[in-house]
Amino acid sequence: MRILIAYGSTEGQTRKIAEKSAGHLRQQQHDVQLVDCCELQTDFDIFPFDAAIIAASVHQFQHQTEMVDFVIKHKKWLADKLTAFISVSLSEA
Repeated sequence: MRILIAYGSTEGQTRKIAEKSAGHLRQQQHDVQLVDCCELQTDFDIFPFDAAIIAASVHQFQHQTEMVDFVIKHKKWLADKLTAFISVSLSEA
């Protein structure tokens, strides 16, 4: 299965979680692409993927603007595929 892991990380914890998740999936023989949404090109093609994991950190009760924009832009695709959303907060939510 070709899996996209798209993440947004301010302090680096979400990136670590995304990388760890990618490692576990690769051990299970999945083709995984790890993408930092804060550095994503506007012409990024989501359509070749079979599934997605979205990992976003929360700061001051909000996710990064780039992550919100990514989800809004691809909401139809995300609704039609296997997806998981990881929300990371270093403080109590």
